Order: sequence, then C-alpha cells, then structure tokens
Amino acid sequence: MACIRERGKYQWHAEVNRKGYPRVSKTFETKADAERWARGIEREMDAGEFRDRRPAAEMTLGAAMERYLREVSPQNKGHDVEKLRLNALLKQKLASYSFAALTPEIITQYRDKRLEKVRPATVRRELDLLSQVISHAILDWHIPIANPISLTRRPPPSKARDRRLESNEEATLRTSLTSGGRDENGAFTKGTRNPWINPLYELSIETAARRSELLGARWEDVHLEDRYIWKEDTKNGDSREIPLSAKAVEILKRLKTMHDQCVAAAREAGKTFADDRVFKTTENAVKKAWARAKAREGITDLRWHDLRHEGTTRAAAKLSNIIELSAYTGHKDPRQLKRYYNPRAKDIAAKLDG
Repeated sequence: MACIRERGKYQWHAEVNRKGYPRVSKTFETKADAERWARGIEREMDAGEFRDRRPAAEMTLGAAMERYLREVSPQNKGHDVEKLRLNALLKQKLASYSFAALTPEIITQYRDKRLEKVRPATVRRELDLLSQVISHAILDWHIPIANPISLTRRPPPSKARDRRLESNEEATLRTSLTSGGRDENGAFTKGTRNPWINPLYELSIETAARRSELLGARWEDVHLEDRYIWKEDTKNGDSREIPLSAKAVEILKRLKTMHDQCVAAAREAGKTFADDRVFKTTENAVKKAWARAKAREGITDLRWHDLRHEGTTRAAAKLSNIIELSAYTGHKDPRQLKRYYNPRAKDIAAKLDG
C-alpha cells in the first residue's frame, strides 16, 4: 500500500515502496492528487510497466548538452562545429526544460519560433543535433523517455545548391587570392599575404575534395607518381583515395617546392621543421581570406563548398557514370550525384542499339 501523509498545511507526501522496485515518492498540494498519483504508480507496478521517471525529471536538456559537450563531442569529427552550436542552443529557453517536461509540442513551438529568425536548414541542423544528444541520454545515460524530436516534423530540406563560378569569377578570385607583395612605396598590393590560399582554391576545384580533406592532408598521404591523395578518415567515415589530374599534380609539385624551402630554411637556422601538412594554414585563416577576396571583387552568394560542386560538375563531363564520379568525389551514396547526369531518352536508346 502507498503511504500518504500530510506535510505542513498545504502539502501531502505520497510514497510507494514495493519489493522489487525502487522507492518512489512525490509531494502534492492535495491529498486527492497524492492518492491518484500513488494508484497510478501501483497500477504500473502491477502490470510490470513501471519506469522510474526521476532521472528524466532531474536532468534538464541544458545539463544533458553540457555533459555531452564534456564526454561525447570531443571524440566526434565535427567537435568544433558541435561546440559552437550547442553553446548557442544552451542560451535558448528550451535548455531549461527537464526531460520529463520535454514534449513534441514544446519542440514544435521551438521549431516555429526559430524559423522566424533563421533558415530551415539551420533549424534542421539544430534539431538533428538535439536529437543526437537526447538519443545518447536515452541509450547511454538511461534517461527513461521517448525522443520527442522523432515525433516532430522537421522543416523540408533546402533545394540543392547549383551555384557555379560565373564568367571570369574563377580568374578574378585566383588573382585576388594570390599572395600579395609590396609596391615601391612599401604598401601591400592586392591579394592575400597567405601563400597557401590560392593553391588550396585551385586544388579544391581540380579535385572536388572537401576543404577539410585537403587541409588535413600530409605529405605522407600524397602519392604523386600514382596520382592520388590517401585519406584515412573522411567526413563520411570511410577512407578513400582522391584522384589527381595532371593539373592537380602540378599544383602539388609547386606546394612540395614550397614545403622543401621551409625545411631548408629551418635547417639553415639550425632548427627542425616538423610541419608535414600540405597546406600550412588553418581553416579560420582560409575563411577570412575567402571572405576578404569576395568582398574585394564584389562577388556574392558564393561559398567555398560551391567549389566542390564546380569540380564535380566538370568531372561529370569527363567520367562516364555515377559510380566513377562517386569514387572521384567520395560520396557514400551515389544517388546524391544523379543530378550531375541528365541523359536524354534518345541518347540512351542509341546506346541500347550499339
């Protein structure tokens, strides 16, 4: 039997203590509410359906995000981006809700309010990350809830971008990203002082590789004779070889010369040059140089990732099928590349006769 006793003038304490189950208790304003709650708990125990909901009531979504940041996110590939997004989500009112109070209705309200301020793609990424945190809490921290995000409709995915380099944009950006020098008055000329940016830009188009793949490449990964860069761990979790065209090989040879010059300069100074990266720069430096170059040239609506689309489009004109193209780009699902091939029915019919 449940134990119901009065605590003070306006509080009733209910406690259910049954063998084989944890002792559970809760305080109510009326005796009727306390008795109703206790009967519900006992019915669940009788049916073998009881679950202790205290962990869900005691942990807030914000506390779960903070724990996820400490224990889980540092092992993820996208830790830096996850950290930024989770820190932003921690400032939202949603973070104050306990897991017990987190319902699909609350998630839906959050979704709709965010859609008034940011793009649908941003909201989708936020919901995906929150769902990841909640799923981890359910499976690894044993929080007894159903994931409310799985019962919430996500905003429709954005239409795939098809932005390509227009007219003379490629040449203009190449000039703007070329390492700038000083004029006769000692002032810096047009360009960037970072000598690694333009080769990265050119190689991104020529290989259709992700920026992270190229920035993470080391000279031990580069096989110029066999014309590929080996990537042990890519964004989608698979290792792959990045094929190199003749132009890509020439770009990498120039970079190897730059690397050898760095090694030689260090040796002359009696030091050891230990930086084996192909591109001796950071992602943040690339972002800043890219933004400045576009601003100088008045180029809008062009993202670095669009260079991957540009390179893929050019490769699709040379490679005969989607399987070859997926091996070239590293896409795990070849269906994502279908839009690069648009054969006409009469062309397919002609091949069937051959």
